[in-house]
Amino acid sequence: MTLVSEIPVDDISKEQYILLLYALYSHWKNLPLVFRGFTPKQVRWFQKKFGTRVFNEHSTVDWWRKIR
Repeated sequence: MTLVSEIPVDDISKEQYILLLYALYSHWKNLPLVFRGFTPKQVRWFQKKFGTRVFNEHSTVDWWRKIR
């Protein structure tokens, strides 16, 4: 199972969106988070917050082996 995140719609704030992602991250300890449509800088920010479980849509490595 993988969570694919797209840029949030206007009816949810950025803070609410990050809290939602953190709730999912905390609940499922091995759930990879794949970000679509985000800039590399934004994906790096999420990687700093969530660690090795965050990938961009162009990741081609064996990412499921690197999840901690």
